[in-house]
Amino acid sequence: MGPALSRDWGSRVPIHTDRGDDTVEAVLASGPDVTAALNTAIREFLRQGAGSQWAQCSQEIVVVGERRARGEGRDVAEAAARELRSRGQRARIVRPPSRFERAGALVPSSRSNTWVSVDISRKGSRLGWVRVPRGLTGTAIVAAIDLQGGTSPIGLWSAYVHPLAGAAAGPSSSRSSLAADLALAFSPGVVLIGGTVGSLDIGVATEDLIAAELITVALRESGDDEAGPWENPLVQRATELEMGVTRPEQIRIVPHWAGSPSSPQAGAILALADRLGLRLGLPTS
Repeated sequence: MGPALSRDWGSRVPIHTDRGDDTVEAVLASGPDVTAALNTAIREFLRQGAGSQWAQCSQEIVVVGERRARGEGRDVAEAAARELRSRGQRARIVRPPSRFERAGALVPSSRSNTWVSVDISRKGSRLGWVRVPRGLTGTAIVAAIDLQGGTSPIGLWSAYVHPLAGAAAGPSSSRSSLAADLALAFSPGVVLIGGTVGSLDIGVATEDLIAAELITVALRESGDDEAGPWENPLVQRATELEMGVTRPEQIRIVPHWAGSPSSPQAGAILALADRLGLRLGLPTS
């Protein structure tokens, strides 16, 4: 049995398992297309018990996704929400505010109650209070990341904080290490990652924010001369804040292929899992 999803969706420490350790699992799935891969990742995540609380969640789940470019075909957030709905779960998608909406947030108005202040100083942040959308507090959140997109599991949240807080992180706030501090204001229970790596369409599901960030960084790498994923500024700051795993041996990658067992891609996903494990410094079994 895998690690059970914490009853508190805001939990960011590694979840303890019945193996007596603090390992977290990341399901790495592949299929005929990204949607099939994501669906497989979600199903296996739930089947292994990692999402037992998620599967039984009675409240509406908010799928937080990137703002899509016009004409863009793939939508990881929509694929995730569709799979959740097929399981009888209520799910809605929330996108980052548009430039117009963010500009409007700087003007005092009667809509000021749409933002609430969250104290992140108690979690070790260099910041104090951060204002976030009221609809993203006290709810079950799934973060949906596109591998071919421009953000990451930790960097995603900079687009959702009040514009004044986002400005404090600088013009590249999603890549600034301060983005990890801003992420403390949110409580994603599950991170889903979808995209293409080489010839493989893949989906990843994990409950650990740092593990998700590491996997995203490693899968996006274009060469061996790049700094290791653990050296990424966002990852380093997140480990300082204890937002998830802090050591390679705490991560276990579980590969799955959604198509025919005789397909060459069935072996390709195993090879990708091995390469990913080597890049992240995971112990070999």
